Amino acid sequence: MLTALTALVPPTPAGAELPQRESVAAAGTAGFYGSTGNTLLNQPLVDISPSASGTGYWLLGGDGGVFSYGDAQFYGSTGAFRLNSPALRMAATRAGAGYWFVAGDGGVFAFGDAPFFGSTGSLRLNAPMIGLIPTSTGRGYWLVAEDGGVFAFGDAPFRGSLGGISLSAPIVALAPTVTNLVTAPSTRSATPRTSAAKASSPTWPPTSPRFPTGPVT
Repeated sequence: MLTALTALVPPTPAGAELPQRESVAAAGTAGFYGSTGNTLLNQPLVDISPSASGTGYWLLGGDGGVFSYGDAQFYGSTGAFRLNSPALRMAATRAGAGYWFVAGDGGVFAFGDAPFFGSTGSLRLNAPMIGLIPTSTGRGYWLVAEDGGVFAFGDAPFRGSLGGISLSAPIVALAPTVTNLVTAPSTRSATPRTSAAKASSPTWPPTSPRFPTGPVT
C-alpha cells in the first residue's frame, strides 16, 4: 500500500534560485518515484494520488497541472488553461488508467478512462468543495463541500448531508462505508440543503469536461 505525503511547497519567485528539496516524502513501504521539488511551479501542489499498483503516483497542482511518476501515466491536465477556481483534490480510477479532479467551485475534470458524471460548476455554492470520492464501481462519485454539503453523481447514492446545519469547524473529508461502496444506479443527484442559485456560465470548461492528452504542465 502506498503511503506518501506531499509538502505544499509555495512557488519559487521568478528569478530566484531553485532550492534543492523534494515535494514528496515517502514513509513506511512507500517508494519515492520523483517530485517537483526542483521545478518552478505556477501553483503549489494540492494533492497526491497513488497508481493502482502502488509503484507510482500523480501530483496535482492548484492550476490543474498533473505530474506523473513511477508507473503512473499522464492522461491530461488543465495546466495550460485558466480555471474559475483552483483545483483541490484528485482521485484515480480503479484500473489506474485515468483520474478525476475537482475544483473549489465543484467543477469536475475527467481524464483517461475516468467518466464524467456531472459537477456543480454552474451552481453558486455556499462553501467550496474539498473532496471527490469515486464509488467502488467507478461509475459515480460524491463531492463534498466544506459546509458538509454532499452531491451525488452517477451510481453514487445520496444518504444525506450537513449542508443545512451550522458546524463548529469546516468539513475536511468524506469516507463512504463498505456497504455504500457497492452501489446501484442512482435516481437522484443531490445537492446540500442550502440555497444554490444559478451562476453565470463558467468560462472553462465551455462544453465538455474531458480534455486531450498533452505534455505535462
